[in-house]
Amino acid sequence: MELRNLGSTGMKVSPIGLGLMRLPLEGGAQGFTSSRGADFQAGVELIRHAIDSGVNYVDTAFNYLHGESEKVLGQALADGYRDKVIIASKCPIWMLKDPADFDSLLAKQMGRMKTDHIDVYLLHCVMQGDWKNKVLPNKAVESLLKAKEDGRVGAIGFSFHDTTDFFKEVVDYAPWDICQLQLNYLDQEFQGGFSAAAYAASKGMGVISMEPLRGGHLVNLPSRVADVFHDANPDRTPIEWAFDFLWNKPEISLLLSGMTYKEQIDENIVYADRARVGMLSDEELAVYDRAIAAFASYETIPCTGCNYCTGCPEGVTIPYNFQTYNQYKLSGNTERARWEWETAIPLNGARADACTECRTCEERCPQHIEISQELKKVVALFE
Repeated sequence: MELRNLGSTGMKVSPIGLGLMRLPLEGGAQGFTSSRGADFQAGVELIRHAIDSGVNYVDTAFNYLHGESEKVLGQALADGYRDKVIIASKCPIWMLKDPADFDSLLAKQMGRMKTDHIDVYLLHCVMQGDWKNKVLPNKAVESLLKAKEDGRVGAIGFSFHDTTDFFKEVVDYAPWDICQLQLNYLDQEFQGGFSAAAYAASKGMGVISMEPLRGGHLVNLPSRVADVFHDANPDRTPIEWAFDFLWNKPEISLLLSGMTYKEQIDENIVYADRARVGMLSDEELAVYDRAIAAFASYETIPCTGCNYCTGCPEGVTIPYNFQTYNQYKLSGNTERARWEWETAIPLNGARADACTECRTCEERCPQHIEISQELKKVVALFE
């Protein structure tokens, strides 16, 4: 793979990185069903397979798989693998209650990952509320800069879920190295989008794309969207189209993919081997416009399955309910949706009709979904 510059950090990164939010779970489940524990052996094998295949950037976070993601990575980094890879993790800023919390959380994360330094460390899920109420009062940026100065972390930055104007405010606040944005061909100006990416790149920052497949939304395409891509090139997969859109752009350092199986790694490595800036023609770029128009003809809920909204007092498995709703809207498969509602969802938590509209979940949603109201759509679908 042709390595790319990670902004002005001096690091060279593979065009695709491994995101560890969707590691294999016990019983063969995927990370979406986070009520099950991580399959440590399968996770270690997956991470090492990715590194052996040329992936040199691995991204995790304090809360992924209830902390087990960082622990799996720690096991995977043994036997010399720590020296082969750039590891990135994130500070859970919503947990900060005191300035000392930053250092204690960072120490816990390094212990989980069995390392004395983290190559890339980000403030996780920066939004205006937590920035004002958690980051600034608890001097998290100052603590981050100190951690960089004393070598506990390397490059510093933040992942972001808010407006373009607020993004610029955050970028201008400190000498950041990196930002992580939700970027894909469907979310071109969502939460800052490519306008934010261009601004960060102009400052010399590395720009990392998260959700390049929008939580799988851009993989299993509805028929009208699939037809657009098939008509343009029947041999090109939806994943190729999604990744190529990002690799084509000079401001993108790498994209993160939450791969769960070795086969997914092998497939994506083939795509990454030919990744380069300017790889798309004007005719190919026009295909995305037609696909976006086709997507707009479907009514879906913009949930990516990140599970940040977990912890519902009533046990509602919010992402699973939204996934069922979206699958029905995109496929029209009534029988499958009814089975999910009556059988699969209750195995993993409560259905949408258990929601009491407390709205606790909405404070943590990176997509800013009005969850309590959207759950009513799910209920109405099955009444």
